[in-house]
Amino acid sequence: MKAHLLLGFLLALALASAGAAPPATPERSICDGTEIAVVGATAADFKDVCHGVLAARKFLMAMGLPGEPALTLEVTAQLPDAVGPGAAGCFMQESRRAYVLPYAHFQKRRTWFGVPITRALYRSLASHETAHAIAACHFTAREPSIQAKEYVAYVTMFSTMPPDLRAKALRAMPGTGFSAIERVSSFVYLFDPMQFGANAYRHFLSVDHPSALLADVMSGKVLSE
Repeated sequence: MKAHLLLGFLLALALASAGAAPPATPERSICDGTEIAVVGATAADFKDVCHGVLAARKFLMAMGLPGEPALTLEVTAQLPDAVGPGAAGCFMQESRRAYVLPYAHFQKRRTWFGVPITRALYRSLASHETAHAIAACHFTAREPSIQAKEYVAYVTMFSTMPPDLRAKALRAMPGTGFSAIERVSSFVYLFDPMQFGANAYRHFLSVDHPSALLADVMSGKVLSE
């Protein structure tokens, strides 16, 4: 009888273990070819986060920004207290540390930018926060405005999205874009961050020299307070 009880206990334990969430990486893991470390991610999340990291890095380097210094991106269910409850990620300038939710937590929100949450959208979240982190290291403006920071991050995010996903997100956030760079304001961002992001990307598409525009944003020539 005792043998049967022990066997049943071991079987239940095995089944519980099989259904448990995969363990997070206990140590820092570096995204290939970068100096960006990821901590707290499952193997699947690490793969997606690094995909987003590399996409953002490639885009910003093509726009003229140099490679990033050493940075850390943490995958955590508990974002810093400084961000609002609706945030899925953030970048903290003081610690030069970016944060994103684990995919399992992000997925519970069901939609983001008006489209169902998928792994592809999760990679875009990682691209957004990576863009914040990289840009923060290269702003030459003394105190970059919130609209400048978010313009760079959203332009990077939309530019690196798979085309079909980007088209769905833009359809979900209809608009004509900002008519001029001077129209890109902190008020618009604070009122509706997602609409701000979609319209920032539409504006970026409309300019003749996008890399020159980003250089002006980074220097504070435009989008300064």
